[in-house]
Amino acid sequence: MVGPLNVQTLYGAYGDGIHDDSLAIQNAITAALAQPLGGQVYFPTGTYMIGTQVQIPKTIGKFIDIVGDGAGFSVFSNVAGFSQPLFYVGSTLTTGGSGVTFRDIGFNGTDSTASHAVTLVNANITVFDRVNFLTWFVPVQMNGCYGVRFTDCMFVTIGCYAIYSYTCANHTVIDKCSFFNTGIAGAATIQFAQPAYNIVIRDCDFETGWCFVLLAQGGSSLILSGNYMEYASNIPFYSAEPLYGASITGNWISLSSTLYLYNIIDGYYTCNTSYNQSTIVASGTSTLSAKGNVTTGTGTALPDM
Repeated sequence: MVGPLNVQTLYGAYGDGIHDDSLAIQNAITAALAQPLGGQVYFPTGTYMIGTQVQIPKTIGKFIDIVGDGAGFSVFSNVAGFSQPLFYVGSTLTTGGSGVTFRDIGFNGTDSTASHAVTLVNANITVFDRVNFLTWFVPVQMNGCYGVRFTDCMFVTIGCYAIYSYTCANHTVIDKCSFFNTGIAGAATIQFAQPAYNIVIRDCDFETGWCFVLLAQGGSSLILSGNYMEYASNIPFYSAEPLYGASITGNWISLSSTLYLYNIIDGYYTCNTSYNQSTIVASGTSTLSAKGNVTTGTGTALPDM
């Protein structure tokens, strides 16, 4: 892989928050893909306006790193009126990984009612590392993607879903991320529309939303561990269909109404702390092993079973 391709000095991007830098960004990515193993596209501190969708085609055996000076310093934003995803990553090819990483960069939207940041299509093993998403309708949409990873990312003022998958999105890992003021009624912060298998959500901070994690058609092997969850106006997590082998452990959960644990089959609900939880009920077809859970403040803990 060649050295970093500076999008300003080599391709004429302005990064001034005024000019449309779409063409310069696309040219830099095309040049990186022309290298034998791919390349790194570097974005110096600045605001890069995008008014035409940037394409990162899935190219087996090549890697593309989109890297900035930090999520608060190098940012992408949408030109006024442009609501389509700023980046499209992937292709109709279903096999192989995308080899795309977004790192130390931000996506700062102009509204939370229509705009989108990134669409992934068959973009397996895409990585978001220390990426901030501020003021979007749906920051990340996935279709046919496996092994996508979010680490140390932040999602703030999101009008609908923060992360949404149209398909099962097996082995999605969401680690040490923060979600503030996300979602509307009927739209969860993180939502999978199809059965989801081996989903890992750990050490995240969820504050203020309708529902934080929703599996619309169930699945298996959900790990929900070490998360802080408060101010969910509906329920913090929910599986609409049977979810097999879930491990829900070590979470801190605050919800002033009843917490319903729906459709969890042969799963574990252990060592969770509920704050001011009026009651906790295992319902639907749930067959839980529940041990070591505690309640602080008012409320009734789920008994061991």
